[in-house]
Amino acid sequence: MIGSAAILRAISTRWDAMNMDTVFTGSIHLGTAPRTTQMPYCVLNVAAEAIQFRTSSGDYKKTEYSAMLLDFTVWHNRGLLNCQAAADEIRNKFDNHDLVLQTDEGSVLRFRWVSSFPLQHPDNTSVWAYTLSYELLRQRTEVVN
Repeated sequence: MIGSAAILRAISTRWDAMNMDTVFTGSIHLGTAPRTTQMPYCVLNVAAEAIQFRTSSGDYKKTEYSAMLLDFTVWHNRGLLNCQAAADEIRNKFDNHDLVLQTDEGSVLRFRWVSSFPLQHPDNTSVWAYTLSYELLRQRTEVVN
């Protein structure tokens, strides 16, 4: 994947810095959460990832721009309003805020919310999932010999 490990590390760092585990007692999980995870919790997935374009310059530098679509899915067992309130915490702490990458990993040019939708669990009407989709644009420049 195109730098997804760096992005996921940056999201985890921001999650911890913003004390998101006070809202999400079950924390954040990549891909899936264990069945016994306490609600509310969040699952993070990389929905899509692609290199947009590459450029080269006369000073032996190559710049790569890549885009990702990330989904934060909030799971809550106290109804839609509580699930949406927890999802709003993610928007408040992440939407249009900087994600810090290590020097050699490039920089995040844009991290913004693009859509969201709720979904009620078919077997338990008090359990809701609320997915927030984010678009991320990253720039990375390296010296080539």
